Amino acid sequence: MSSYMVINGIRIDKIVGNQIHSMVREVTKHNRDKHIVIDGRERSGKSKLGRQLAKCLDATFNIDRIAYTSTEFIHLIRSTDRKCGQAVVLDEAYMSISSRSAMSDVNKAMVGLATEMGQLNLFVIIILPSFFDLDKYFALWRTDTLLHVYFNKKGYRGQYRIYPFEDKLQLYVRGKKTYNYGIWNSPYPPCRFPNDEPINEEEYNQRKLKAFRKKPLTIYDRVWRERTLRLVEWNKKKGLTSKEISTIVGMNEKNLNTTWENWVNECQKTNVNINILHNKIGIWDRGLVEDE
Repeated sequence: MSSYMVINGIRIDKIVGNQIHSMVREVTKHNRDKHIVIDGRERSGKSKLGRQLAKCLDATFNIDRIAYTSTEFIHLIRSTDRKCGQAVVLDEAYMSISSRSAMSDVNKAMVGLATEMGQLNLFVIIILPSFFDLDKYFALWRTDTLLHVYFNKKGYRGQYRIYPFEDKLQLYVRGKKTYNYGIWNSPYPPCRFPNDEPINEEEYNQRKLKAFRKKPLTIYDRVWRERTLRLVEWNKKKGLTSKEISTIVGMNEKNLNTTWENWVNECQKTNVNINILHNKIGIWDRGLVEDE
């Protein structure tokens, strides 16, 4: 069983904590930059782990250094306020229900800023659903470490595995085709993270939601939302509870309840015909909703 150490007021697994000092020295004293990817399923806690790690690496880290879109991330990186050794977080996990368009933006930003980020001596933490969705060049050669967050067998969150550079490379090459994380073992035992929060979580959630609502919807986003809306509606008619429906559609129960009305209004305005589009983009699952 792993144990914690405290760095900058945040508890972190000793396996990672013992490497923090050397990572900071590499970046601040040896003209390096560090790119760390944190991935995992929705609600697995990857964003919280990212904020904890950012605070451990950079005592000055605050909520203003979290970007929720690729555009915000570019502005953060190019800001004249950036200083050597600072941590910047790209929390792209909440940008889109359909990751297709969001990941396209992420990859463009990562590849386009690769040279600039290399000259700034920053800790760049990228949070996303799957490491395998990253651009191949960036995933293989510009990222240093992967932290894969997962639920344990009982469904509890708070666990992750570390894949250093060479192991992360092997995992991507061997597991990319089938998104198989078990195809290459981490050289470290499983690590844990607590519920410590280095920033104001309420303000973080408000900013995250604001960024989500401001993002222009692509056709993939609109179709995916209407598909989810119909799935929720169908299950409501069956008498399922919000908690049961949230499990089926893969959303947090609170988010499901708070966005239900917005989704109804939005889908009515966009008037997307999913029955026509599903063959073209392949995201309509007839097995989830009965044909009317």
